Amino acid sequence: MRTGTFTESDFRVSKSYMFADGSVTQSRTFIIRSIKIGEKILHNVEASISNSFDAPLLLGQSVLGRFGSFKVDYNGNQLIFED
Repeated sequence: MRTGTFTESDFRVSKSYMFADGSVTQSRTFIIRSIKIGEKILHNVEASISNSFDAPLLLGQSVLGRFGSFKVDYNGNQLIFED
């Protein structure tokens, strides 16, 4: 907010999130107006920030679903989007 990237109107309600290990956290959601992933630009992506420094960074199905097909290259640590 300090740099003007987000405004108070971008923030939404808090939601509960469950991680793969079964732990649950509460976090306030907000809208990322645009984000570039690879060569694609997505608009109005709902996001949240965990209160824990130990929490992993996640890219959820709500974002991945916008790309259609993709594959994971575990050896190269890459997410590859297919057209």
